[in-house]
Amino acid sequence: MERQPITDSRSQLLDQIRGGVQLNKVPVRDCDGNDAPKSYEAPIEGMALLLNRALMQRAQAIQSESDDEVDTEEDDDEWDDDAA
Repeated sequence: MERQPITDSRSQLLDQIRGGVQLNKVPVRDCDGNDAPKSYEAPIEGMALLLNRALMQRAQAIQSESDDEVDTEEDDDEWDDDAA
């Protein structure tokens, strides 16, 4: 008489993991549930436009300030010929 192997839930789970999973393809949809994704962005208007401009100007100002600081640090590291 042949004994059948005892299978517990852990063994069954391991067998399922080894077997892999076949995924189904799904259609791509945007947030509104439409089938076609949007190919453009909505124009920025009003307060959002003003805020966007202010943030862009601030980002440029911060970038130019950090560029100036890098140049100053490089000058400090140079050898000074007058020091004796």
